[in-house]
Amino acid sequence: MRILYLSLLYCLVNCTPAWIRELPPPGLSKESDSDKIPKGVYVRNRPERSHGNTLYYKNTIQERILLNGEDHTFEKFTRREIKDESTYTTQIVNGKGKFSIRGNWLLLETLEKGEVLFQGNAEVFQIEYKPFRHKLLYHYDSSSKTLVPLLYESGYLEKTFGLLDGVNQPYVEDKYFQIARKNFLRKEFQFHAYFYKP
Repeated sequence: MRILYLSLLYCLVNCTPAWIRELPPPGLSKESDSDKIPKGVYVRNRPERSHGNTLYYKNTIQERILLNGEDHTFEKFTRREIKDESTYTTQIVNGKGKFSIRGNWLLLETLEKGEVLFQGNAEVFQIEYKPFRHKLLYHYDSSSKTLVPLLYESGYLEKTFGLLDGVNQPYVEDKYFQIARKNFLRKEFQFHAYFYKP
């Protein structure tokens, strides 16, 4: 019984529904025009963070997604810089893959990922990409020109919360979904939204 309880608890914390890694079925979405979501660069705006506004620790994260409309490929960039007194560490995690669109929904399917970690101010580096499989669904809003993932993720590390929490039924964009989306759009910590940069 204890094993069953622990398995259930683990699944509640770590298991996510499969539909957030797939596009909606063809008849479910109102539109199927792949031009509805603009191609180009989307940037996740994050302020520099520090522990209790200390002067000796700074954590800066830059994230962006580049959608290439010509061949439906994408590149996802995450750069984290940590300054802690005398040490300066940079971590870069990049992913490449293909994307597909149905209505307001964008599916990013990562096929390869590269990571590099270095200390100091060295800017000369080469990222070696290796096969890596990851899928995640994003929602596009034309009024704010933003992409929001269904599950919070940064540098391919996922959390157990996100826009998914405001969804009553898969792919339904009802008023509860819209309220949840607005809330995640305004978050000051663990930013969810990527803003389109023309």
